[in-house]
Amino acid sequence: MRNFIFNFLYFIGATHLLFFINKLNRKVPIVLFHRVSPEPDPCWPPLTPIQFEETIRLLSKHYEFCPLDELLSPKSNNKKNICSLVFDD
Repeated sequence: MRNFIFNFLYFIGATHLLFFINKLNRKVPIVLFHRVSPEPDPCWPPLTPIQFEETIRLLSKHYEFCPLDELLSPKSNNKKNICSLVFDD
């Protein structure tokens, strides 16, 4: 079901709309990953290493990666088109 919802949102162009709205509002995306693993998990399927690489490749076309501590620093440069990647585990 989750994949269906994300694929539907992608198909209707919601991702492009969100990208545009965030850019207008000078929002910085923080991309959260739960787990990357080649091992299946019936409760919460992880990203495979190949999916993770594709995601990073796609993000790197639009963003420059910035460490979260640098992003949250009061001395931050407020660069354009930056994002931060985090893992919750």
